Amino acid sequence: MLRSPRRLRTDLHRLGLAVNCQKFLEAMGVSLEGAQAAYTLFEEALEALEADKGADAMLPLLFRARFAFDQGYRPETGFCLQCGCEMDSGQGAVFHVQEGLLLCGNCAAPSGPMFRLGNESLDALRFVQEYSPLHWEALSLSERARRELTRAVDGFIQFHIGLTWDKGMFRRV
Repeated sequence: MLRSPRRLRTDLHRLGLAVNCQKFLEAMGVSLEGAQAAYTLFEEALEALEADKGADAMLPLLFRARFAFDQGYRPETGFCLQCGCEMDSGQGAVFHVQEGLLLCGNCAAPSGPMFRLGNESLDALRFVQEYSPLHWEALSLSERARRELTRAVDGFIQFHIGLTWDKGMFRRV
């Protein structure tokens, strides 16, 4: 915002996406150790929103996921933490909200809140973990993957960080 990006000042949709990211930063708070990563992430999100293709409505959700990952809430996405099998087996994963971890479909416990993530959603989480917002426009997600990611990320943020989006602001739950 300090650089006064022209597109953000004139496109209310893009401005709304940027404000959502900024409000999440404020609500979650930033540790001293994570301040540089948070600043860089927010700057890159603003730069992505200023770009031609950067106005995907998923950007704030992906931003929340990445910010939480950078602040130490990063789930393992490469292998099942229960049996050790690789998550690339084509069966997707099950995200257990309370434990904050991904398990393969064979190890999924029947209790507690959980969300199934297909391969597309799992690949998108990996992509968000690895790449900056400047590259997120490469994600062309199906509606199913968007729904899966929204449920998983929002559930994770609400349970582990204690924040939920309600009436235009993040509230502690």
